[in-house]
Amino acid sequence: MNNHGNIAEKILENAVYGLEKWENEQVNIDDYLNFHLSDPDLRRSISSLIFEYFRHRTIVEKLLNRMISSPCKPEYRRILSAACTQILYQDGIAAASAVNVAVDFAKRKYQRQAAGFINAVLRNITRLDFDTFKAELSDAERCGLPTPLYEHWRKTFPESFVGLCGLLRQRAIFTFRACRKPLDEVETEMLEAIPIPSEGFYFYRTDNPINLLASDALKNGRVYIQDAATALAPTLASIQQGERVADLCAAPGGKSLMILETLRGTGSLAVADRSATRQKLTRQNLSLRGYDNVPVTVDSVLKSSFDDGAFDVVLLDVPCSNTGVFHRRPDVLWTFCDEKVRELTELQMNILRACARLVRTGGRIVYSTCSIEPRENGELVRRFIGEMPAFQLLRQKQLIPNELHDGAYAAVLQKNA
Repeated sequence: MNNHGNIAEKILENAVYGLEKWENEQVNIDDYLNFHLSDPDLRRSISSLIFEYFRHRTIVEKLLNRMISSPCKPEYRRILSAACTQILYQDGIAAASAVNVAVDFAKRKYQRQAAGFINAVLRNITRLDFDTFKAELSDAERCGLPTPLYEHWRKTFPESFVGLCGLLRQRAIFTFRACRKPLDEVETEMLEAIPIPSEGFYFYRTDNPINLLASDALKNGRVYIQDAATALAPTLASIQQGERVADLCAAPGGKSLMILETLRGTGSLAVADRSATRQKLTRQNLSLRGYDNVPVTVDSVLKSSFDDGAFDVVLLDVPCSNTGVFHRRPDVLWTFCDEKVRELTELQMNILRACARLVRTGGRIVYSTCSIEPRENGELVRRFIGEMPAFQLLRQKQLIPNELHDGAYAAVLQKNA
């Protein structure tokens, strides 16, 4: 096998392994890409294949169901799913090459019988009249959303629904933020940067991410890869210089960096997260940008070690369904269900209850998610205020995903007693 073929097989193998980890609920795709790749240098190609599969999972799996007359082993099915995605939706590899790579991988990993089965299925897919097949699909199947979420979003977001479905079929733009100050003309030209509107911070997109990923600007901390929607909570918080602030679900530190820029060397910031692994990234991100003296701790937000009334502002970017970032992470749509939302909202309420004591009288909690699910956002905030009348809602905002940014929600809750 030549080097190109070897690389193609590594991409397929990593993608298949990622699907296995995801199916077995061992790890989400984002964490798999960040921490579990055997070939991290191929991350961009691996993530492209995995996310393309989830964008078109409904169609890929329906097609495989038609092509396979009897159940096959899960390990074979994952190879077929990844290779089918390459054949139908990726132009970086020819269909015949995708078949050959999958067959060679199956032969090496399993046995000749598996390779023969995979070869037969994929060859049939390459001969398929795909347009005719798609014409037979239902609206929900063509959209690509899981059927329960298709019905839920159609009722919940009637004005935005068509746009949300359109986003799922598109690759997200590559966005980043200039730290502390906007890019100058030389930097803008070098990074091929195009400004994105954002209040208070300097966001850009580029059509040449490979150039940015190899740039000195990224290596020396001049820029930070980030979506413009992440600025919602730090902006809505209206943090004043001199305030004592805590970012308690902080890793990997993107919002902490924005808070530090807002404080301009005044006040204080405590940066905590329960994940020691992800806090290593936080420390690296802060240190790279000159914030070596900021305390970064591993601390459970449910049992925080901070004192009562220790902060003027507490930012809680809580665990959520991530439905606002489906444009970048379409895998999250396939784990969404009412049971998961119930579990998440119980956790979110517990986090708010636990952190209420950390804010001084007159201080603020900034509750934040990257979800568009009302039960995790406005409805939950109303429940919290009903339960703890010492807090009042000062302001809230919901961002719906579009071509320029992800979805996000933030609410500012002031403690009056």
